[in-house]
Amino acid sequence: MPFKYCQHVRENGTLCGSGALKGRAYCYFHLRTRARRLALAKANSQEQAWRPDLPPLEDMHAVQVGLMQVIDGLAADALDPHRGALMLYGLQQAATNLRGVQTWLFSRPFELSPEKEGAVVEYPGLEAEFGLPQRINLDAPADQLFPPPVQARPSPAMIEENVVQREEVPRKPSRSVGREKISRGDLQKKA
Repeated sequence: MPFKYCQHVRENGTLCGSGALKGRAYCYFHLRTRARRLALAKANSQEQAWRPDLPPLEDMHAVQVGLMQVIDGLAADALDPHRGALMLYGLQQAATNLRGVQTWLFSRPFELSPEKEGAVVEYPGLEAEFGLPQRINLDAPADQLFPPPVQARPSPAMIEENVVQREEVPRKPSRSVGREKISRGDLQKKA
């Protein structure tokens, strides 16, 4: 039986070369990348809220995936630019932390060895500590277990209507306008 390779073509013109998943034309990474972009497009087409689902930022691959999601969201106008900027800053911080590869490769505080005495082998209070139901499926997607509230995004017509209404409201002149009038002698003519 022949082995199938991922059909994703990189920007430099080469094929990915990783093994394709069974029954698919792409590897795990490129399949998920395409699915995320389709989910973003679907949310935009249905005028639904979209939020990036960032992976745990435990290595540079995860940071790169996070960058891709935030940039895709900003490019599709599905992510608030201010929030996107904060997320990009957080991803930059994670990348900076991960640059010291030597310290991260040889020091893994999150991994326990079964040979070590006193190693944690069970975690009975996990659910209570995080306020979760007992025996919750930790592998289930978070948005399926706890769906986020749907926030209606304003339509372009609604935004334009609000802008028009704001423009019609008379405003008190600013100090700079008052100074302009004084310098031109407009106030002296009224007196």
